[in-house]
Amino acid sequence: MMQDAMQRLAGIKVRPLKQSSWGTELKVDPVDGQTKLFVFLNADFEYVGGELVNGDPEKIERWEWGSLANLSGYDHVPPSVILLTERGLL
Repeated sequence: MMQDAMQRLAGIKVRPLKQSSWGTELKVDPVDGQTKLFVFLNADFEYVGGELVNGDPEKIERWEWGSLANLSGYDHVPPSVILLTERGLL
């Protein structure tokens, strides 16, 4: 289940509320300039607790908390644009 993966890979406990969509995009990573396959899971979770950590640095480059106030400044992919627009956040 997704909440088990979040705890194992990100160190946080969450409770799933709603899965919206998912998508992939092959693009150049701005961090290292290499072309990579990015997987995006759009879902709503309730944060229950824990500290954000990288549980698998071989596969996950980074986790980061995002701020609702700064959403327009992030590099969004099409599935996220749809989700955030539906929620009135973009």
